[in-house]
Order: sequence, then C-alpha cells, then structure tokens
Amino acid sequence: MQNIANIYVILSFFIYIILSAVMYMIILDIIQIISNKKVKKLDDTLKKEVLRQLNCIKEDKEIPKIHIEYVAQSLKKKHYIKAFINAITEFNQNKENHKFTRIYISNYENFVAKFLKKSKKKNEVIKSYCAVILGEFKLSNYEINSFLMQSLNNNSMYLRVSSLEAISKIGNLNKFIEAIKYISDNNYYINNKIFIDILKQFDGDKYLLNKALIDNFNIFNNNLKKSIIEHFKNNKVEFVKDNLLEILKDENSEKEIRISVIKYFSIIHNKCAKHIIIDILKRGDWEYRAVSASTLSSYKDEESINALLVSITDKNWYVRYNSAISLLQFSDDIIDLVFFKDDKYSRDIIFYAMFMENKISYEEYLEKLKYLEVSNNV
Repeated sequence: MQNIANIYVILSFFIYIILSAVMYMIILDIIQIISNKKVKKLDDTLKKEVLRQLNCIKEDKEIPKIHIEYVAQSLKKKHYIKAFINAITEFNQNKENHKFTRIYISNYENFVAKFLKKSKKKNEVIKSYCAVILGEFKLSNYEINSFLMQSLNNNSMYLRVSSLEAISKIGNLNKFIEAIKYISDNNYYINNKIFIDILKQFDGDKYLLNKALIDNFNIFNNNLKKSIIEHFKNNKVEFVKDNLLEILKDENSEKEIRISVIKYFSIIHNKCAKHIIIDILKRGDWEYRAVSASTLSSYKDEESINALLVSITDKNWYVRYNSAISLLQFSDDIIDLVFFKDDKYSRDIIFYAMFMENKISYEEYLEKLKYLEVSNNV
C-alpha cells in the first residue's frame, strides 16, 4: 500500500509540473499578444513619426529638436522601443536608406547605450537579439564594437553569428576584418552559406572589403578561405584572379581550396587557368577531375572539347557524367562525336546526361539503352 501511495504522489507531482509549465507558456503567450497589440497601436503615432524623421534625413531636411526629444522620451517604455525598432527595420529594407539610418541613430546614442547596457546583463538569447538590433542601427562606436567583439567569444553559435552579422551590417571594415580573423584564429565553426551571406550584407565599400579579404587571405583558416573564394565567384570579383591563379598553379595547395579556385574560374574566364584545369583533368585525383570537367563547359573552344571527349571515357563515373553534362553545352555535332566512340560507357553516360537535362524523355532514354545493348552484343 505504501508503494502505491508513493506512486500516486510521484504522478501527482509530475502532473503538477506539466500543468505549471503549460500555464506558464499560456501566460507568456497572453503577455506577448498584449504586448504586440500595444506595439501595433503605435503604428500611427511613434512609428509613423520615426519614419517621417528618417525620410527628413533622406531628403536633407532638418528635424526640429523638439521632435527628436519626443521620440527620445518615448523610448523609456518597452513597447515604444519595439515600435521604434520596427520603424528602423522597415526603413532599412531599402538598402539605399542605410546611410540615412546611421545619421539618424546618432541622435539617440544615449538610448542605444542604455539598451546595450541592459542587454549585457541578460542571457545569450537577449544578447543575440541585441546584436541583431545593433546591426539595424548601423552605429559604430567603442561600446558597440566592444560588445559585439566580446560576443564572438561565446559558446552560443547563434550569438557568434548574430554578432558577426551585426558587425558586417554596421560596415566598419577594420572591425569586420578583425572579427573574421578572430573567428578564424579560434577555429569557430560557421556554416559556409551563412558566412557568404554575412559577407554579402557588408554595409561598407565592397571593393575595399574584397581587397582586404584577398590581402589577408593567407591568415584565414581553410573553412573561411573556401567561403571567401565562393564569395568572389558569386560576385564575379575579377581583380583577385591573379592571386587565385597562383593557388591553382601550386599543387601543394589544400585540395578543397584548389577545387574552390577551379570553380571560381568557371565564372571568371582565364586562358592560363584553362590550361591548368585541362592538365588537372588529365592526371588529377577524381575529385579534381570531376570539378574540372564541369568547369570546362564555360570554355567553349576546341581544346576544351577535345579534353572532354577524352574525359568522358574516364574510369570514374562522376568524371564521365560531368564531362557529358559539359559536352551537352556545346553543339549537337560535338555530341555526335561521343556516339561514334567505340566506348559503351561514354555513350551510355551521354544518354543518361541527356535524360537528366530533359533533352530526351524517359521512354527515349530506355529505347537508346536497348539500342546500346543490342549494338554491344553484335
């Protein structure tokens, strides 16, 4: 009986915990709904006034001090702060407005300092939110830069990413490069696509950013190097091609870095790079050969075609497939040369590539396979 009573006590305790947690979440939701309604009510008052003032800056009109003071006094209440942030975020949706936001926020440095001071005492979630908002404010000063740099040294990956993104959005080049170096030196992981997106969001001179990235390239870790090269490729940054060509020439370079460079030269064409890529296609590892076969689709000349007609007979399936896909980018006469080859694997892969590229239907693909089977048995 005692055991049964203990079981009931334990069950009652767990039910109490669950009900308390549910009630807590319900109360939080209610508080959030009430807060959102209060913020929404300010759309026609504070938010509208902030947007008006921002547009005054944009139109090079003076804002009366009494109007600035009105907003400053309003920023003592939580829902007024949210309305203010919503106005800034909305204005920043147009990238051309960012420089005006930076000018406008300088009127409220005292508010930003208090906002930052409160956030420092909070947990990582609040600090991450603070970092995101600082990125929208575009303001760069000692306190803000110190907070964001210190936030990079944190176990929370979300806080690190939010802080790096904020530094990028603020647009202080020296601080941004310093932050990237810090991430690299400490081998903090950051997703490739996220880092490239952060580079894209840099709110300063893009040319100077790219120059700083290539000037400091050798001190970054391999993960960041790959992302930086992809950033150069995506944005068609040509002035770094000589630097990347040296990496391509160096057979002792890290494989993944060199492969990224090969992909870069699929967008930025270079005659010397093409010759090296063809040489890699002939004698490199299969990963090198596969990416080189893809890259040569961008070099539509006889030398590239001849190299691909050889590599389509490669022993590695991925090299053959990439070679076939590349050859499909040329004329039908070039594809016919594959059909005349005395190599069933190259003919099979070109048909498969044609099917994958929607150049033939599935039924046509099956018919061609049957034809190949018959011709191979003859």
